[in-house]
Amino acid sequence: MAARKHAARPTAMPMPMSTRVRTPSHPVLRPAILAAALSLCSCAAPLVSRQVPFHEADFAWAGRTGSGSVSGQVFVTMTDHTMKIGSNVTLVLLPVNAYTTESIQRKYLGGENLADGDPRYDKYVHAAQADDQGYFAFHQIPPGDYFVGTNVVWSYWIWNTDGEGVMYKITITRRTRIFTRVSVHNGQTIRVTDWVQCKSQLL
Repeated sequence: MAARKHAARPTAMPMPMSTRVRTPSHPVLRPAILAAALSLCSCAAPLVSRQVPFHEADFAWAGRTGSGSVSGQVFVTMTDHTMKIGSNVTLVLLPVNAYTTESIQRKYLGGENLADGDPRYDKYVHAAQADDQGYFAFHQIPPGDYFVGTNVVWSYWIWNTDGEGVMYKITITRRTRIFTRVSVHNGQTIRVTDWVQCKSQLL
C-alpha cells in the first residue's frame, strides 16, 4: 500500500494521559482500514491492449493551424463540496475520434491500464501546463471537437492504532482523472467550467 507513516506529535490532538503516541516498529492496520485500502488500490492493474486501430487520416484535420483557444481551471470536487485545485498539472487536448474515445471510455471512465498509443498519435496531441492556481490555456487550435483531460493528485491523512495501542498518522495519496469535451471555433475562446470527474484511485 502506497501510504507513508509519520510519527505523530502529542500536541497535534488532545488525548488521555494513558494514551502513548510514537511511531511503532511493527504497525498493524485495523482490518476495516486495510480492507478499504485494498479494495481501492488499482496500482497492480494489468496492462490491456487497445481495440481500436490508429488511422492517421482521422487526425489530419487536427494537425492544421487554427485561431481557437481553450482555457479554464483544473479542479476536483470533494465529497464535502470543497475543491482540490490541480496546481501545475499537465493537460492534454485530444481530437475526438474513435481512437481517442476509446482512451476516454476505457482509461478515464473505466480505470483500465491502457497500453500506450501509436507513436504517430503524439504529434496530434496538444499539451499545456496549469499554473499554481490551476488555470490553463491552449492557443492556435484548429476548429473541431476535442477532449481535454488531466490527472489531479491529492492526499489526506488519518490516525491509526497499532497492536500495542500506539497511535500514528498515515498519509493517503489518490489520483482523480478528469476530462471534458469542447467544440473549438476559429477566433473564439472556449471556457471550461465543468469536468467529468472519474473515480479516484489509490496510489
